[in-house]
Amino acid sequence: MLEIALVNLELAPSWSAADRSFLVEYSANPRLERGHLLLDPIPVDPYVKTYSVDAHQEAECHVALVDGKVAGELRCGPYWNGYLYVHDLVVGVGYRRQGVGEALVRHSIRRANTMALQGVMLETQNTNWPACCLYERCGFQLGGFDKLLYKALEPSSTELALFWYWTPN
Repeated sequence: MLEIALVNLELAPSWSAADRSFLVEYSANPRLERGHLLLDPIPVDPYVKTYSVDAHQEAECHVALVDGKVAGELRCGPYWNGYLYVHDLVVGVGYRRQGVGEALVRHSIRRANTMALQGVMLETQNTNWPACCLYERCGFQLGGFDKLLYKALEPSSTELALFWYWTPN
């Protein structure tokens, strides 16, 4: 059974590096078509990417529990522009492709509605093709991209930051 609970940030799970890593097999190439940003998957030589752990002390922490065990985590909070901003969304390796990520994304939408916000906003990289597919499946649209955001972390980076938005129809 899957349930989602708000937890005290100090009690939030501490995900291992293995839980925050994923296999990159595609890079998403954005293109503009009839006023809409679309993504094309471009195969790449597979490699493993690991996200760093960021505290986001201003965010709420929601955990997905499967049969009482922590399966995923969502950190989010109101943003200056009236959206709920998803700072972090992670699903444990053993729980991926089982609906946990989708449940957390849909929970963020319900949370935005509960807080009377304009919608949900989040960012991921073009190297996280499964996440891009998930957000699109959940009704998000690609609002823009930034090719320089990750240069400060790694000057040779070619990753694009992709900004996704969900708004009520």
